[in-house]
Amino acid sequence: RYRWGAADIVLMEQDDGTDYKQLAKLLVQVAEEVLKAIPDPQVQAYAVIPQITNKIIDAIPDGVLTNDDDFVDVFYTLMQDTSYVDHPGAGVNAVVTLEPLTINPTRP
Repeated sequence: RYRWGAADIVLMEQDDGTDYKQLAKLLVQVAEEVLKAIPDPQVQAYAVIPQITNKIIDAIPDGVLTNDDDFVDVFYTLMQDTSYVDHPGAGVNAVVTLEPLTINPTRP
């Protein structure tokens, strides 16, 4: 039982925490290894590109390219015993349809 007859609902998106900066650096490293493995002198001249790319990636602040959890939307003051049909969140990023539900206690 709740004291108040209303509630706010916050919707969040759970992400996997992938660090795309590290992934990009790994891909650039592989590209550099491939370029260095080709004995053609003209191709070797292109091996500088991954070095430049790594410097650019290093300049990006840590965390900027991390797939963190995200706020989606919030529904303020949803009233008890009230139905909501196609009710938009405050940020209009989500729409919900809700209906009252009573869950009876399993024990007295």
